[in-house]
Formats: sequence, C-alpha cells, structure tokens
Amino acid sequence: MDIKVDDLARLIAKELEDYSEEIEEIVKETIEEVAKDALNSLKNDPVVKSLDGTGKYAKSFYIKNQYKTRGKNKGFHKLVVHNKKYRIGHLLEYGHAKQNGGRTRAYPHWDKAQKIADTLDERIKEAIEK
Repeated sequence: MDIKVDDLARLIAKELEDYSEEIEEIVKETIEEVAKDALNSLKNDPVVKSLDGTGKYAKSFYIKNQYKTRGKNKGFHKLVVHNKKYRIGHLLEYGHAKQNGGRTRAYPHWDKAQKIADTLDERIKEAIEK
C-alpha cells in the first residue's frame, strides 16, 4: 500500500488530534473526581459538622467551575472548592482575636481537602497510563 507524504502528514495530524482529545477528556474527568473528593472530605469532616449545630457551614461548600474566556489560558477549566461563607472560613481555620483580648480556638479543616487536591498530578498520570 502506497501512502503519499501529504496523506501521511494528514493521518498523523488526525491521530494526534484524536489522542489529544482523549487526554483532555481524561484530565477533565480526573479533575472533577478530585474536586468531588475534596468537597466530600470537607462536607463530611467532623470538625466542619461540629462548627454550628445547623450544618449550614458544611452545606455551604460547593464546586465552582471557572472557565477562562480570554487571555493566555483561554479555554482552560479550573474547578475550585468554594464556600458561600468564605469570610468565616479563614477565621475558623486559624482563629482570630477577640474583642476584649485573647484569641478564639482554631478549627483546622482545610488540610485534608488540600492533601486530596495535591494528589491531582499523580491521579492524572495514573489515568493517562491506563
């Protein structure tokens, strides 16, 4: 079977495009999995559940999809585990000064979710190698 150079270049370009689409889909799915795992870790953390009796703080965590429409990284998706009550998150994590002196107790609850997010690189590599 004879293949012309132009046809070979076109076939290689098509295969590379198909491969990049597959990789892009794998990366997107892995990012979504990691974000969901981090979100579940935060929502089910006993510290977060104990912060208020109603569970409103734990329920206020959600995944925010940020899509770049302009600039250098146009088309880049980023998922962020976000909290609607973001103002209180830092105060709870690190404690804060009281009005009449002293400090409140810190309730560290971001570390577990951050550790899950830090596994993203390895999980993407594993997913691509499969």
